[in-house]
Amino acid sequence: MDPFANLPIDPDTRIIANQSIEVEGRPARVQVWVWDGISAMSLIFLAEDVTGLNDDQLRDLAIASGLPEAASQFTFSRDSGDYCFVNFNFSYE
Repeated sequence: MDPFANLPIDPDTRIIANQSIEVEGRPARVQVWVWDGISAMSLIFLAEDVTGLNDDQLRDLAIASGLPEAASQFTFSRDSGDYCFVNFNFSYE
């Protein structure tokens, strides 16, 4: 069973790409998305796999994945129940 099958998606967000990966032994989902003229990427972890990690540690996990651009800004969302979102590579159109 796909542990990411019930990911919440904002109805105004268009998912461009969706791929399962593993980051330092943790299953994760990568999404490329567009919302309201903003495009970005999200690295999504199961909340139980990153319990106790602070923002810096989550940023380090994202960097370890090789996905964020060098100067990328990061945002974090832990309010999604079973998931933790690390967002980066923001582009404003």
